Amino acid sequence: MITVLIRSLTTDPNVKDASMTQALCRMIAWLSWPLAQHVETRVIALLKGLAAVQTFTILIDVTLLTIELVFNRLWFPLARPGALAVLSHMLLSFQHSAEAFHLIVPHVVRLVHSFKRDGSPSSTAFLIQLTELIHCMIYHYSGFPELCESILEAVKDMPRPTEEQIKVALNQSAWTSQSSSSPSCSSRPSGKSETGKTGLIDLGNTCYMNSVLQALFMATDFRRHREAAYAPRIFFEASRPPWFSPRSQQDCSEYLKFLLDRLHEEEKTSKTLSSAKTSESKPNAKSQKQEAVNKAKVFAAASGKGSEERALIEKMFGGKVKTTVRCLKCKSVSQKEEAFTDLSLAFCPGTY
Repeated sequence: MITVLIRSLTTDPNVKDASMTQALCRMIAWLSWPLAQHVETRVIALLKGLAAVQTFTILIDVTLLTIELVFNRLWFPLARPGALAVLSHMLLSFQHSAEAFHLIVPHVVRLVHSFKRDGSPSSTAFLIQLTELIHCMIYHYSGFPELCESILEAVKDMPRPTEEQIKVALNQSAWTSQSSSSPSCSSRPSGKSETGKTGLIDLGNTCYMNSVLQALFMATDFRRHREAAYAPRIFFEASRPPWFSPRSQQDCSEYLKFLLDRLHEEEKTSKTLSSAKTSESKPNAKSQKQEAVNKAKVFAAASGKGSEERALIEKMFGGKVKTTVRCLKCKSVSQKEEAFTDLSLAFCPGTY
């Protein structure tokens, strides 16, 4: 039933991903309500339903937005059973990246010590379940020993699951194992991630574009503001710098700079035209001359440096670098400030 409901919502053009994400986040926040019963069951059912219809973008956003909130609910005895169930499902299913687990890592040791100090049977039981979950995560993301060293020290006297038990838990919980149309983890074709997604097809030495787009996709705020979908070849033709020869290898950093600059200019132009259209629709316009003056003011305000509302590209990637030059003789100082959306890093020989 849940899967049918989710499929209906995800195919309804009137239901936006952002709305579903917000609704699910609010439901997860109810885990701390004493009078809210079986919230964790409904949350997990919805998460499984999203995985079944392969709506992984919403799953990623919801997990990253709420994982710390869910973990903090473990401090409250009334909310602890439901919070631990949701936390376990989130962490065990979010297997394509360590990002969700790393969000809670700084808080684990303090909670473990609190459970140990309490010493009650219920706290000990929850600590055993939490320890098993932590061992599964550390096993799956084994490339961060320094990050997890303090956690392993804190739970060293707790029962540790066997490697076989860990593998079973991970295989049963992966998003792709919950999908009715996706193969299981063991039979999944190589090249696909735990989200069931693959990389972009090479259109002829377009690896520079593919790598940039996949990196931008992992920037959550950028992905949320870019909901339109384009065919890869159409996007390539529209975003390729004019001096890039087709089917030739190019520099991805140069492409990224061109793409961000173009997106930034288009966003500013869109806002300017929207403001101009709004000013045109205002009643009691005195004359065409006055309208022209108003338009000029709108364009000047949009392009001015003092604009309070910054464009998305500027907020995410923008910065300012100040260069100071001091004369060794007269001691006079001159400064120059420049805006940038990328910084080039130089590596000394022998450091990589």
